[in-house]
Amino acid sequence: MSDKRPAATHKPRRKRQAAQRAGLGPHAPRDRERFAAGAATLTIGGLALVGTGSADLGAMVTLLGLGTLFFAVHRYGRLGPEV
Repeated sequence: MSDKRPAATHKPRRKRQAAQRAGLGPHAPRDRERFAAGAATLTIGGLALVGTGSADLGAMVTLLGLGTLFFAVHRYGRLGPEV
């Protein structure tokens, strides 16, 4: 008798791992919303820096926040309508 398990026993674990890597785990919607909220906060913080006189630093923070926000919205939309 062989010590190897049949290949079928590994499929559920592989699917679960693939879902986790894709960001589709059970906590994905909340995590995505927190990520988007953090990105929006970063964007607003950058705009506040620009308004208070730190234009160069504020511009970099704002652009970083906007890029992160675009990414967060894209990832949230990839979850699909069933979430």
